[in-house]
Amino acid sequence: RRTELEMLLSIFDQSNRSEHHHILNISENDFPEKYRDIIRRLQKAQSEQALRNQMTLEDDLRSQIENVWRESAENKEKIAKQEKVIEAKEKALSESKKAIKESKKAIKAKEKALSESKQTIEEKEKALFESKQAIEQKENELVKKDKVLEDQQAMIQKLKDELDKIKHK
Repeated sequence: RRTELEMLLSIFDQSNRSEHHHILNISENDFPEKYRDIIRRLQKAQSEQALRNQMTLEDDLRSQIENVWRESAENKEKIAKQEKVIEAKEKALSESKKAIKESKKAIKAKEKALSESKQTIEEKEKALFESKQAIEQKENELVKKDKVLEDQQAMIQKLKDELDKIKHK
């Protein structure tokens, strides 16, 4: 039974086809009598132009469908690659935005520190100015005291001189 089935299926063996993919090169003499009817019907179908034209159209349609599927697969692949590129760019953009945000925070912190430093400098300059004024005031007081002291020494000298005069008289 298996050999009969194999014999029947060998009629359709694709290694026997011609350059035109729909035509099988088989001879009915190569097969038992009970299969010759099938072979004749297949050969008759092959000889009818309308059927051959339809098979050619089917081949063309199959080819076009395969092209569409192939192009569709290629487009899906391109889209997938572009989506990966977009994702990578979005990730890089997100990271850049994060870095910018961190930089802005750092700048604000530095500006705050600079402002505090300026304020500290202003306070120290004010304290230095006040110290200079206090020193000038003390110097002025010293100058006055020196003058008072000189005046007193002059007066003492004058009194000594008068006392000496009185003693010598």
